[in-house]
Amino acid sequence: MKLLSALFEVTAYSAVLFAAVMGFKLAFKSRLSPALHFALWFLVIARLCIPVTVESDFHFFAASKPGGEAELQIPVPEAPEERTTAFTGGEAFSDEPSVEAPAPAPAAAAIPAAAPKRKPVSSWADALTALWIAGMAFRAARLLFSERSMRRAVAHNTLPTDARMRDIYDACCAELGIAHKLPLQSMAGIYSPALTVSLKPMILLPANITDTLSEAQLAYALRHELMHYRRRDHLLALLLLLLTCVYWFNPVVWLMKRELMKDMETACDSAVTARLNGAERREYAMTLLALFSQPYRVNSVLGMALSSAEKDAERRVRGLFLARRSKAAIKALAASLASLLLLCCFTTACQPTPDKPAVIVGDERQYFEPASQGGNPLTDDLPERYEGIIDVGNKNVKIKIDASVIAPVLERYAVFSARPEFLSQAMVDKARAALIGDKTMYDPLSVTDLTQEEVLIRLSSYKQAQAELQGRNESSPYIDDMIAFYEEKLKIAPMTIDRTVNDGKFGDKRSVAEQKSDSPPVPTLLPPGNDYNRITASVDLGNETLATFSAYRSDSGKLSYIRLENTGTAYLAKQYRVNRADIEELSTTFSKAKSMAQEVIKNIGLDYMEAFAELSVTAVNPAEGRNSHDCYLFIFTRGFNGLPAMYHKPMLARGEASAAYAEPWADEYAAVTIDDAGIVYFTWESPTTVKTVNESVALLSFDMIMEFLAQHCRSSLSWIDESIKSISVEITQIRLCMAKISTGADEYLYVPAWDFIGISQSNMADGTTATENGAEQSYFTINAIDGSIIDRGLGY
Repeated sequence: MKLLSALFEVTAYSAVLFAAVMGFKLAFKSRLSPALHFALWFLVIARLCIPVTVESDFHFFAASKPGGEAELQIPVPEAPEERTTAFTGGEAFSDEPSVEAPAPAPAAAAIPAAAPKRKPVSSWADALTALWIAGMAFRAARLLFSERSMRRAVAHNTLPTDARMRDIYDACCAELGIAHKLPLQSMAGIYSPALTVSLKPMILLPANITDTLSEAQLAYALRHELMHYRRRDHLLALLLLLLTCVYWFNPVVWLMKRELMKDMETACDSAVTARLNGAERREYAMTLLALFSQPYRVNSVLGMALSSAEKDAERRVRGLFLARRSKAAIKALAASLASLLLLCCFTTACQPTPDKPAVIVGDERQYFEPASQGGNPLTDDLPERYEGIIDVGNKNVKIKIDASVIAPVLERYAVFSARPEFLSQAMVDKARAALIGDKTMYDPLSVTDLTQEEVLIRLSSYKQAQAELQGRNESSPYIDDMIAFYEEKLKIAPMTIDRTVNDGKFGDKRSVAEQKSDSPPVPTLLPPGNDYNRITASVDLGNETLATFSAYRSDSGKLSYIRLENTGTAYLAKQYRVNRADIEELSTTFSKAKSMAQEVIKNIGLDYMEAFAELSVTAVNPAEGRNSHDCYLFIFTRGFNGLPAMYHKPMLARGEASAAYAEPWADEYAAVTIDDAGIVYFTWESPTTVKTVNESVALLSFDMIMEFLAQHCRSSLSWIDESIKSISVEITQIRLCMAKISTGADEYLYVPAWDFIGISQSNMADGTTATENGAEQSYFTINAIDGSIIDRGLGY
């Protein structure tokens, strides 16, 4: 049990340390030097290597008894000629009888209460211990087999190096001050220089390396591997392999190993390029790209390019441009974090300190049945599907219903009021962090060219795509042209560009002239710069064009939004069709895109929103100069106790002609558009504050709702325009949602309503046919409380 407890304790603390290190690295990503990125992982390694927790007199909290309440204990009596130990969850307590305890119960009653629990605990402990040992042995066997295979490959495939290659190697050793030279061998079957992970390492070079790298690039590659040896990275890698044997069951160890190896390579790159000038550093980056373009990778070695992932290549190139040293404030903050983590995760400071051991006996945990949903007048007669034909008295108008009925079964249905919420700086900051992280934003007019780093990142992306095509014996003239373009651009690209940083903050309060127009236009293209009402900035997210991050708020708060336009595709479907199919043209699946959309919604703090529409669509209004392309679109609307608000166009002006009424007041919603580039478009519009005004409202039966629908169709569709020969409407979905009803300038209500969704086809008098672009539309919305028709545009 002590062994399992120690393993569990180390596993838990390592998870805390891993999360803390990752959080710190993400928070100060660009401010940390590569060496500090790498050094932070030694906190996790130290915890994994030290299986004991040091006793501490200091504790953050204590498990003391609440004042005035009696502590309930099970006294453990002493049986004649035999001592009994009580067990709770495998934890042993003193077998001495309490002097304050009542007279002990008979031994026959006390002993059976404890003894039956001990054997299962021991049995499970033995089984888990055996499983841990078996897993450790299996992992060790695999590592030994891999090491043996590597030795055989080296013995059978190595070739002597030529004199010129050895001269370059000797010069690199002298430059780095390495007196004890490692064996240097050429090896067939590998495609990247590598340092073997062993107590007796050696450097392996591809047999045809001179076909891939120039002599200067070969020198850079050798410096990289020798720097690994000088820093003793091969011993650290060996330690990581041993830790994966001991903690094979702990996912944190595998995640930490992966992240540490990435940071190890970046730190090694930084050490190699510390004394290089701009031109030499650029040549080193080109060496990286040349090696990352190779299709084959080797295991059990440290190499200059051991990953085929495009993001890893981008990360390595970006690492070349990170600061060589962290600022003093960052170092002090890292030291403080390390001290706190050492205290919390290496000692008992975070463990409670009870006054004395006790077996607490409270009421047994109860398990409750779900609350009854019976008796609801709405759901009692609710069908799963509804089929029928509505006769409107006009033979040229056909309305067919063949629809699924979607209505969340709730214990009660409520009415809510809603007011616009003024878009705050805190909302913008949170959305910015979720959408672009710590990327630097610039004023749009100051972004006129690309730095060497930005050119290299784009070049690495295209080279990776080219390598993937070559692996399939394919080619792309477009990719070849882009590689040639960026290689030429790299020759003239500056190291840095003096750009104006945009802080992403609203400006100071300014006076606003009284609006004179009855219907002020909704701003779409914002001028560059920030003021009290708007933020507009450009940000490099690694695509061909810069992304635009913007926010807008009107002085009344009724019109506001936060947007990210990554590739210029500002497409938002006006359709409700639920189509969750994968798009063949994209490598991103629907489920992966959905997870990405849900994650960004959660990170921005929009947990109160629910998915209203999930679509696989084609962008029909992309930015000028871009072709239409397929993408996934996810629309989220505010949820009301499990009932989502419907998504529709903004409410139009009504009432007196004043700015308070004339300004559009849209429903709150968020939309996320995703393709292989990630989030290509995001918008969150019209944040609102809601409150309950009626906790339980009676709804009409479904049969009555259908009768109201028929009456409305007969009154509104009994005639058609002369330009239309005939109309056919097919309702395919009937959905219960929350719909908006206007109550005035400053407030409106959300009420339960039935939305009838379908597709229509109009045969025009001139012989043409119109089908609404094949998109399913919302045709009728009926108030579920009184049966009235809700005009979703006017809000009543």
